[in-house]
Amino acid sequence: MVRSIGVMCFWAMLAVLPQQAAAQSFPTRPIRLVVAFAPGGGTDILARIVAQAMGDDLGQPVVVENKPGAGIQIATEYVAKAPADGYTLMMATTTHAIPALYQNPRYDPERDFSPVSLIATAPMIILVSPTLAVSNVQELIALAKQKPGTLNRATTVGGMPHLVGEMFRKKAGIDFVVVGYKGAGPAYPDLVSGRVHFMFDALSAGLGQVQMGQAKGIAVTSAKRAPTAPDIPTVAESGLPGFDAEAWYGVLAPAGTPPAAITRLNAAIRKAVAQPVVQERLKGLGYTITVNTPGEYSAFIKSEVDKWRTTVRDAGIKPQ
Repeated sequence: MVRSIGVMCFWAMLAVLPQQAAAQSFPTRPIRLVVAFAPGGGTDILARIVAQAMGDDLGQPVVVENKPGAGIQIATEYVAKAPADGYTLMMATTTHAIPALYQNPRYDPERDFSPVSLIATAPMIILVSPTLAVSNVQELIALAKQKPGTLNRATTVGGMPHLVGEMFRKKAGIDFVVVGYKGAGPAYPDLVSGRVHFMFDALSAGLGQVQMGQAKGIAVTSAKRAPTAPDIPTVAESGLPGFDAEAWYGVLAPAGTPPAAITRLNAAIRKAVAQPVVQERLKGLGYTITVNTPGEYSAFIKSEVDKWRTTVRDAGIKPQ
């Protein structure tokens, strides 16, 4: 009896050894980090900075692969269906947690992926036209209530600025006219001239407009003030307690990726963003480094899915 138990333990150990060896040797070939946007954008730049630093630690190149199209669905579906071996990853953004934007989403943001780590967050900024007699959130809300439905808000329809603006509408209890643009860039001349009165944009882009005097930055959308703009108050401290909306960026793997690979990748991300040169570059772009554990990232994604589903529903946004 004792001998048979010993034999069973021996064979069990032999079965585990290859798995342990594979975990210790991972990775043995290049890793792909898929980005759902075209080269040159903010997400692509962030991905390339982190990928290079991760590759240095992993001993294998981490190659950024751009797969734009259909919102983020082409890239997201591609990664979800990739082999769950740790060699295909995705640089996910806030939009990943908003499948409610699509009539027939090609992915489930939780079930189809294994979270690796959150990497960074970045608030948006409320920009007001220099022609508008408004210098803070309370004054903007007061004006909107005084003249309901007359203020124009510029936005890219269906994107993060649109959704954050709708959160603001509901929290403030105001109404305004949404003026759609293909991107923030084309909206800026109209903001400067006063054709549109305010807009939400990424802090990294909007702060430059404020510094040039092309717009007034009256608040950031994060729960805490942004390190790159400490003099600009948050929406929450400007009269709308609990308001918190940030763009976020993190790495996902296909569901079922071995835990050992997830652990190794998480460690590589931590080492990557701990490098002073990486920290300096990300902070200079307006990002706040926010690394966490796979479990924490999973819980975070769930909370984001719930938050944005409610926002889309309450705003009456029709899925595309």
